Amino acid sequence: VVTHHASFDPGPLSRPLRTVARLLPRRIALAVSAAAADTAEAVTGNRPDIVPNAIVLPPPPPAPRPEDAPVVFVGRGGEPRKGYPTFLQVAAAMPDTRFVAAGPGTVAADNVTALGQVTDAELSALLGEAAVLVAPNGFGESFGMILIEALAHGAAVVASDLPAFRDVCDDPAVATFFPVGDVTAAVAAVRRTSLIWRSV
Repeated sequence: VVTHHASFDPGPLSRPLRTVARLLPRRIALAVSAAAADTAEAVTGNRPDIVPNAIVLPPPPPAPRPEDAPVVFVGRGGEPRKGYPTFLQVAAAMPDTRFVAAGPGTVAADNVTALGQVTDAELSALLGEAAVLVAPNGFGESFGMILIEALAHGAAVVASDLPAFRDVCDDPAVATFFPVGDVTAAVAAVRRTSLIWRSV
């Protein structure tokens, strides 16, 4: 059984990769999303079945959110595709809002608390108090697992407009999307979403 997670355009590598794929033994192919299935089909010539990732649902979050509920980033700060610099720019534009970042390589800024690597329990607690999760990812995402985790904990989502993220949630009541790297649009979305979400 092979599970495909990657999402990228293989370009001219498609043909040689298909040749190699034909040499592999018979297998059951799965993909976590349509984006991952597209990549797998491009490099193997076969379309895998889509079986999305899943999570264990946390206890219901408290409502309404506290007035100082943070805007949160979760990811590897030093990995370009995760968009941490965009998150820092959004935070700089909103000095009266509390921002918290979790993940290796995240660094503190004027109003950003960087927690670094956190345990599953610490991440659950952070998402449970968050007003908004910002996912400013730039490219290469095949599935928005952190979006699902945030929504399950009762946080709203403001995310880059990536197909894999829209596949996870396209309900405007809980998710807002902005063009990749567009800090102005991201700030506007976070302001609007955090105001609405704290009153729910």
